[in-house]
Amino acid sequence: MDTLESVKAEIYFNVAGELKQQREMLTDLRLTATPEQLDQLGKLLETITPKVSTYDSTVLVTRTRYYAM
Repeated sequence: MDTLESVKAEIYFNVAGELKQQREMLTDLRLTATPEQLDQLGKLLETITPKVSTYDSTVLVTRTRYYAM
């Protein structure tokens, strides 16, 4: 038996003049989110970030608990 515990997205932005990407995390996402919807979300968030930031990618993280049988 298994139980889905959480679904979250890590959205990465490139910041001008910095080597390390900026990461924003969103929690409690719907499991049915498609790659296209996640890409659109990243692009939407880019519109409200400072001008020196550009959307790079999204990582979908799921956490599932598997029980012993």
